[in-house]
Amino acid sequence: MENEVNSELSSKDLEMCTLGPGASMKEAIAKLSSNRRQIVVVVDQSSKVVGSVTDGDIRRALLKNFQMDCPVEQFMNHAPKTALTGSSDAAIKQVMIVNQIEHVPLVDEEGHFIDLRTMKDLINQPHVPNTVLLMAGGFGKRLLPLTADTPKPMLKIGDRPMLEVILQQFLDAGFSQFVISTHYRAEIIKEYFGDGSGWGAHIAYVEEEEPLGTGGALSLLPDQSAPIVVANGDVISSVNFLELLEFHTRQKSAATMAVRDHTVQIPFGVVEGRDLRVESITEKPEYRYFINAGIYVIDARIANGMTEPNHVDMPDLLRDVVASGDTVSMYPIHENWSDVGHHEELVAVRNKYDK
Repeated sequence: MENEVNSELSSKDLEMCTLGPGASMKEAIAKLSSNRRQIVVVVDQSSKVVGSVTDGDIRRALLKNFQMDCPVEQFMNHAPKTALTGSSDAAIKQVMIVNQIEHVPLVDEEGHFIDLRTMKDLINQPHVPNTVLLMAGGFGKRLLPLTADTPKPMLKIGDRPMLEVILQQFLDAGFSQFVISTHYRAEIIKEYFGDGSGWGAHIAYVEEEEPLGTGGALSLLPDQSAPIVVANGDVISSVNFLELLEFHTRQKSAATMAVRDHTVQIPFGVVEGRDLRVESITEKPEYRYFINAGIYVIDARIANGMTEPNHVDMPDLLRDVVASGDTVSMYPIHENWSDVGHHEELVAVRNKYDK
């Protein structure tokens, strides 16, 4: 008989993975980031399930330019699949497989939310064969004097080097095959991580004799048979790397770039006109953009086609991919994200990890 998984949520867990239909997208993102179950169940005032919000719902809303204060009822899944509390794990797993979902709220006969099952509750964490390329060759000049003798990815976040924090996040998602691209003070990184056996991983190294940029290092990899996940060694985030890889596969893209919503406010009134005539005046407008988050998935054929170690920044490589007629997809991220390029960002990230 199949072993049953006992994962009944405590009252605190229930609170962390539920919200009302009038809650904002910002609140939904906060709950998704904190409950680690990758879903928020939307319930009415009587605790009946009326919807659900996942990472995918958030990303689709962001691509449609929904604002952070819009209520979740505008973009949630209004008909989530549920199962009766007391159902066997086999029955719950079948619901997941048939509907191609990874979360099933458990409800009583009146539809009140009782518990939650995820596919991770029911099966072991998958082994992910894809190679992860971690970019760790930069000089970190903007973080001098801290980087005078230490590569930027080896600066401490909490009690661990930044690069180890990133590595552990990939390990937690099921990845085990890593290549670290090094240049500045490469010996420090190699001595610390070795072959990766101390982390239950396999780590190889490619050393850039001259800096090759975020895209050029792909030319140093041996031929690959599956998409490669590329991450900058100075980007700290809580991105679900496995979901990113699965998104890339579903989109059938040649490459995928993780992007982040960024708002810029102009501190003045913006005047638009024609032929010296004022046509509009907008006071302190805000403009929203998607910015490059420094995390990518690159198809093997793109990487394998890079045979010469020339300097190529990733944006230039992706522009070439688009120019060739291939598709580059955007993967909007809402999770915690920091590009540790300046002292202020380093202090902010350290403060988060120290709490």
